[in-house]
Amino acid sequence: MTVTTERPDALPAKPARGRIKCIVWDLDNTLWNGVLLEDGEVSVRPDVVERIHELDRKGVLHSIASKNDRDAAMEKLRELGLEEMFLHPQINWNAKSDSIRTIAKALNLGLDALAFVDDQEFERAEVAHQAP
Repeated sequence: MTVTTERPDALPAKPARGRIKCIVWDLDNTLWNGVLLEDGEVSVRPDVVERIHELDRKGVLHSIASKNDRDAAMEKLRELGLEEMFLHPQINWNAKSDSIRTIAKALNLGLDALAFVDDQEFERAEVAHQAP
């Protein structure tokens, strides 16, 4: 990820077109509506799933960085028919920046080739700071 140096509070610059090779998705309130461990039942966001399939057809890889119970989340992904869409998912209670570094290493990609999608500003900021 490229960071501008003009202002210390500047957001990272948008990567050049075509550089993103893998999108790392959060689950709760991002891939699906609701929080799996709190709500019990969650509903998939059809527009997100449609975008995942569209980008997959274009050769973009997908993974997961989610703070969740791995078994419950993987069961829900299987139930939704989405488990096979995600490479090396990191579903645990670790920092998401650690999960993203693990995914990048497993897929043999630089951090600049990953994009991270999460509904929580705190998580996005943690990843931008710890895994620029």
